[in-house]
Amino acid sequence: ASGGWRESIEAPDGLLDSATCLAILSAGRDTGPFALTAPRTRATVAGLEAIFSELYLVNRDRAAPAIGRWAGDVYFDGNPWYPNTLGFAELHYRIAAATRDPSAFAKADAWMALIEAVAPAPGPLPEQFDRTTGAPTSCLNLTWSAAAFLQAAAARDAALQAMAGSR
Repeated sequence: ASGGWRESIEAPDGLLDSATCLAILSAGRDTGPFALTAPRTRATVAGLEAIFSELYLVNRDRAAPAIGRWAGDVYFDGNPWYPNTLGFAELHYRIAAATRDPSAFAKADAWMALIEAVAPAPGPLPEQFDRTTGAPTSCLNLTWSAAAFLQAAAARDAALQAMAGSR
């Protein structure tokens, strides 16, 4: 229904899960149906962006929406996750590096700006942030969140280098 990859082979059409995008990001393929730039990958990302843009009040007036796990998630009230939102930033930085697309880079930067806006200062990154207020929730010091930030920052550096080399 969305043109994207559904959550699993058993899932009904249109059921999207951000873990699918994180798995594609982890695989790091440049070609084929599971490539970072493949049409179905991009459709999955776009479908999830649309879902979470509407689902979370914290996304109002943002250039890039906070990303949760899936629309029906109820774990700690189904809030946006730092690792997922940062994973979408990393994915777009990697797309920008591969395609030299400044709009992908700008979108990734918008996700990083969102994280900067909701991250507690000073301190570690939590697991989730409140879907309405952006306040930290769930695990308040999640190593996975810190790792996702470092991966997104490294992907940003790589995208900057790739884009500078194309001039």
